[in-house]
Amino acid sequence: MQQTIRKSGIVLLAFLFAALMAFSAIPVHAASFDTTLTVQGVEAGNTVTGYQIVKDDGSGNWVVANSKISINNPEKPTAAELNKIAGQVKGLNLQTVDFKESNGDYTATAPAAGSYLVLVTNGPNANYVYSPMLVSADYNGDNGTETLGKTTADAKKTQPGVDKVITKKNGEDPANNKGVTLAPEDKVTFKITPTIPNYGTEYTNATYTVADTLTNMTLSGDITVNGATTDDYTIEKTDKSFTVTFKKDFLTNGNAKNVTITYAATLDSSAARGFADNPNDVKVTYSNNPNTSDNTKTVEKHTHQYTFDIDGDINGENSEQTKDIVKVGVDQKGDLITATKYGEMTTVKNPLQGAEFTLTSQDGKVTKTVTTDANGLMKITGLDAGEYTLKETKAPAGYKLDTTAVPVKIEATLNTDGTLASYKITINGTNTNTYTATYNGDTKTVAAANANADNKTSLFNDAKSGGLPSTGGAGIFFYLIAGGALVALAVVLYTKNRKNQA
Repeated sequence: MQQTIRKSGIVLLAFLFAALMAFSAIPVHAASFDTTLTVQGVEAGNTVTGYQIVKDDGSGNWVVANSKISINNPEKPTAAELNKIAGQVKGLNLQTVDFKESNGDYTATAPAAGSYLVLVTNGPNANYVYSPMLVSADYNGDNGTETLGKTTADAKKTQPGVDKVITKKNGEDPANNKGVTLAPEDKVTFKITPTIPNYGTEYTNATYTVADTLTNMTLSGDITVNGATTDDYTIEKTDKSFTVTFKKDFLTNGNAKNVTITYAATLDSSAARGFADNPNDVKVTYSNNPNTSDNTKTVEKHTHQYTFDIDGDINGENSEQTKDIVKVGVDQKGDLITATKYGEMTTVKNPLQGAEFTLTSQDGKVTKTVTTDANGLMKITGLDAGEYTLKETKAPAGYKLDTTAVPVKIEATLNTDGTLASYKITINGTNTNTYTATYNGDTKTVAAANANADNKTSLFNDAKSGGLPSTGGAGIFFYLIAGGALVALAVVLYTKNRKNQA
């Protein structure tokens, strides 16, 4: 009997020991785990998928879900580790979970405890590129056993883009970094700042290119890429364009991208003038979907460059011509020509062809020599805004040279985006004409303020040979007549006085 009891006790103890061992193998917090996983900040219309990369090994330990996954501490994967795993998960046969849109978030029910790598596949209207994220379904223990990350992740995303500014004009800081006024051969330095996403390695065809195109400008010197080594990109260029293509390994290396591109260019002599812009355009093209190289998007930015004429085209070649200065003749009496409002050339009498003028900038660096046409106009092209001196250097046949130096001023106002709002030309202290532009999207409307009575064409007068020259009026003609009369009067008085003394 006692022997039977002993045997039964041994069996019972063995059973209890086995039960204890089995119970100890089950985590005390294994009864339940967090089931709802949430990703915030992902645009609607995208596909969000979670891949379980960390699991419970059955003994309460967190381990990688596949031996091909490398994580130093499964409880705290690093961003670099997640970035590398992102390119592996689709071939590892891991447990997945699909996230669904819900009240502006994406949510999923976790099929098992562990950590899930979250990848976003963009829809056709997506504006961002998303980096790999991590959410975790940990056990709901009350004894401090929750060691994994959070159940909610804020989307790690970048909106690819580009900015372009003007940093120097002839070595000086510009007043507006989106637009400048220039003369041909002026040198402008530009800086391009692309916003490059931190692509995950799941982007097996990651692309990001920066293409810059110059209008009526020519590259001057080298193109410098800062924030990347020469092994990270290639450059293709002509004298009026270049493309920087960043390589896949650079785009997917997991590091932050702080890249700038700088270069210089000079304005061509054939540049469009007036409100006809000489824009420089930069365009970024980038991958927007990890599954294909076909799904790309573009972003464009512009800078604006302007140059001006006197007696030139308001809005570029073959547009309405301005009439800022007209050379005319006066008769030997010095009779004035009627002041002519802009656009009313029929009131101008005797326009003079063949008069030669020289325009010089205040610093003496710019000198333009022109000859008046059949309408008396002296078309001077390719001028920067600034102050000049105009002087006649050769008179037409039969007329006397007027050597008076006349101040000329060109003033321009730019909008904050660098586009030209208005410019005006002042001759000898008087505003001749003001030209304005209004912008409505891509539509530009240009007008001259000729309805304003204060805007007049400036008339330069030459007297015929034997007569007396004048600039902008009767000149000294009548003063000389009056002087002659005074001299004659003095002679008469002197003669009379001599007779009286005799």
